Amino acid sequence: MKLSKYTILIDDDGQYIAYNTASNSMMVCTREIVGLIRKYSHEIDRIRNIHPSLYDYLKDKNFIVSEEADETLGFIQSLKQELDDIEEYSITINPTMNCNLRCWYCYEEHLAHSNMPEKIIESIKKLIENIVGNPKVKSLHLSFFGGEPLLGFKNCIKPLIEFSDALCRKYDTSFSFGFTTNAVLLSEETCDILARFDREVSMQIPFDGDRPMHDSIKRTATGKGTYDRILTNLKYALSKGFYITVRCNYTTKSAASFRNLVEDIKPLLVTYPSRVRVSFQQVWQDLNQHKANPIIDELESEISNIGAHCYCSDADISRCYADKKNSFVINYDGSIYQCTAREFTDSNKEGVLRADGTIEYNERYHRRMESRFSNPECMECNLYPICNICTQKRLEQGNTQCPGSRFPNFKQDLLLSRIKALYRLSQEKQSPGKNHF
Repeated sequence: MKLSKYTILIDDDGQYIAYNTASNSMMVCTREIVGLIRKYSHEIDRIRNIHPSLYDYLKDKNFIVSEEADETLGFIQSLKQELDDIEEYSITINPTMNCNLRCWYCYEEHLAHSNMPEKIIESIKKLIENIVGNPKVKSLHLSFFGGEPLLGFKNCIKPLIEFSDALCRKYDTSFSFGFTTNAVLLSEETCDILARFDREVSMQIPFDGDRPMHDSIKRTATGKGTYDRILTNLKYALSKGFYITVRCNYTTKSAASFRNLVEDIKPLLVTYPSRVRVSFQQVWQDLNQHKANPIIDELESEISNIGAHCYCSDADISRCYADKKNSFVINYDGSIYQCTAREFTDSNKEGVLRADGTIEYNERYHRRMESRFSNPECMECNLYPICNICTQKRLEQGNTQCPGSRFPNFKQDLLLSRIKALYRLSQEKQSPGKNHF
């Protein structure tokens, strides 16, 4: 046996940790255990005689691997299998690029009258029929984005869900759908229609702070605030069994106001602990400001203390949706994209949906897929399994060296943030998947 190339031993402020980035296994240790592993790192089998239970655990959790193991090749093969999994399809659809609100930080250019035409809807139906008709496909997820997707509920969303639901029932394929929506148009009638399909429904609904702060940003064309209306619609959606992510778009200026929002939604967090979670996301124009961090940390702890859940990107081991072959975006005009976090422009386009329901990809798409495993520095890096640099950033930053090299302390920060997300160094409590020696 040998010490895995992905096993990292850490001594951080008196805390001793062994962490394997490939298996996402973490072991809280004593100084003696870390010292033992380090001492015999090049003759690891000697630990079997010195500390048999430790040796067995290291082997079981892949902290140590067989001498013949090609860990790089093994990890790349497993990752490629995950990213190219034909059993699962996730399609994001933009019914329109228009929006009923004008948030100052939105990167999209809202296009009036940009409604998906009937011919594109019919092409999407043919695409879905091609996908679900494949016996290897086990699940289909539709996600509606934009613009404000609910502007196209009657003409686009409802017909596509009806078609997909019937088709998936015919082929016994799992089907779910979701929305990224400001929820202003999420009426009781709309919720009732969606609930009748008896499928898993998920929604990401943004807030910009408490009532005064939110209403200064998310206003209707008449200047009326939307906080109360969105909160009312959110409550009704939860009552219908939907899964909700409350996305808190904060800035240094607005962070403190989210204390009032948390108070307003606490009854929901307590009543629906498994179906509502909170996700704090800093507005991208404000990312260089870190003064809000202590406030957000405090709010996340407060939410956790009542048994509710916050989304933590540092603990998320899944790869970006844009890295997956069977995950893509269909714009209202039939253009194909991979990423929803960039403008839907010709320069970012990666293909086009044909009338027969097939996709014609361009050179940009093929460069994206190749970038996943073509960087030699990344292939040898022991942090590659947990690296959160997606193909979008690889395309933009170049893929000839570590894409994070332009950020000071990138690797150290990545490692420590992941470990702290898995286990708070200040708390010594046992939890599933984290063991002590």
